[in-house]
Amino acid sequence: MKQGNLAWITLVIVFVILATLACGLESDKSTPSVTISAPPSGTTVTAGEEVQITSMAVAEAGIARVELAVNGQVMRRDEPPSGNPTSFSVVQPWVPAAEGEVTVSVIVYDTEGAASETAAITLQVAAAVAEATPTPDVTPTPVEDVEGPSGCTLNASYVADVTIPDNTKVAPGATFVKTWRIRNSGTCDWEAGFNMVFAGEEQMGGPASVEAPATAAGSTADVSVNLTAPDEPGAHRGNWRMQSNDGLAFGSTVYVKIVVQEPTAEPTVEPTEEATEEATEEPTEESTEESTAPPTDLQVTFQADGSALFTWNDAVGEKKYDYEISFVAGMVGAASAGDLPADTTSYDGGTMGCGGHGDFTIIAIAENDSEIGRLSIGFDTDPCPEETVTLDPASRGQVESGGGIYSPNNAGDTSSDEGLQGFITFDVTSIPDSATILSAKLEVVSFDTLGDPFGNLGCLRAYVDNYGVLDASDYTPPPVTGAIVRFCSEGELNDSSVQELNSTGVGGIQDALADDQFQIRLQFKDDETDGNGVADVARITFRLEVTYQP
Repeated sequence: MKQGNLAWITLVIVFVILATLACGLESDKSTPSVTISAPPSGTTVTAGEEVQITSMAVAEAGIARVELAVNGQVMRRDEPPSGNPTSFSVVQPWVPAAEGEVTVSVIVYDTEGAASETAAITLQVAAAVAEATPTPDVTPTPVEDVEGPSGCTLNASYVADVTIPDNTKVAPGATFVKTWRIRNSGTCDWEAGFNMVFAGEEQMGGPASVEAPATAAGSTADVSVNLTAPDEPGAHRGNWRMQSNDGLAFGSTVYVKIVVQEPTAEPTVEPTEEATEEATEEPTEESTEESTAPPTDLQVTFQADGSALFTWNDAVGEKKYDYEISFVAGMVGAASAGDLPADTTSYDGGTMGCGGHGDFTIIAIAENDSEIGRLSIGFDTDPCPEETVTLDPASRGQVESGGGIYSPNNAGDTSSDEGLQGFITFDVTSIPDSATILSAKLEVVSFDTLGDPFGNLGCLRAYVDNYGVLDASDYTPPPVTGAIVRFCSEGELNDSSVQELNSTGVGGIQDALADDQFQIRLQFKDDETDGNGVADVARITFRLEVTYQP
């Protein structure tokens, strides 16, 4: 082989090797990563009580989803509320079912399908206890009703922290949105003018009050407040309480509790104080005070496809914008942040889920990395469309006053003058746990009677009764109170307006979502039997119609 040809072949081989290495370097993006920030590993939680797993995910290619698993079984998958940001803070609720040690793990996937290494913590699940000794930081306990207009009662009870669970770590001066889930536990509906008001300790830059959404008695509402973390490091707490449109304070006091972190120390600068003043102080004042101006007129518009478009008037003198966006719908809250080029005047937040609340902040950053100014705006998406489901009984039974148990759900008295009560279980697993129950109806599919139960025994009533597995002890002698529906004649059985459940019944279904079943007891008003030796029995087949908002 000639020496010239050998040199040419060597050059070709070197070129191929270098090209291969260059391609490999060009396509090498950092893999996604995720950390669990709360709760700390080793924390003890309680079976049956919601635990909020807070994680921070990072992916250079953009985040597609975050998966939460317990003992290797995936419990939920959450996507960013808009687009595919490179960083994503997500709160994923989970309810432990049984006591023991569990491993909770989180994985993030980017838009190219790459997965992070697993972030994992261990939690100790303790058995639920009947009563807990109150401490300053436990869930607020129920308080007495306040008499409202028209004789109804005002009350509110804490359900959950939707965002910012207790002891969340926050940077000094950072803005955040605290959202509580509150139940209207009175009998008055909350109408326009009902507010959540500041009730003591630290206000954290929040307003004196925020309007609460209209909420029917027995239903829940999410109430949000825009707050700013204090500059002083350490624990900070603010109290809030419901107030009626007549100015009456009522219900449990809820609170926000954060831990402000120590600020990061600035690196030591070598130049002398005199040199620093000459070199930096005068130009900074000129460039930031005389040639900059903050953005103005921040607005949000929802497009035809459901996406949220944020627009503003451009700042002056900015080198870039930082933005922060958070959104909460149902039981899932998420937040993300990023930056935008100078001269940008809009941001597409992507499609937002129904029935949610969000906040957007745009921050103009100067050439020296100082903040020129910021604007924030809150927004609400349209309520989710109502859905209606019709449920047939999952099981039925009846119990005699003498202890006999039978299969249908008849009510009345027997020819041997024993009282007879019916029991029905409805499976409500088809209704999402996060749904808000709006109304319900106990429909009559078919019926007949023996004797004259309505004439001899009075009104047939239904009561919420979490009896579990039916046994003889479930028979409840009269008198009783708290009926959710009543039928006082055969004619009323087919009256749609009579079939409507009252607020106690609607609230009972709401509470039953966590248990996957709604159980009721049927019995006549006052007397176990009329003692005439003749059977007076109502034999009725019911079904339950439930209207809810997902």
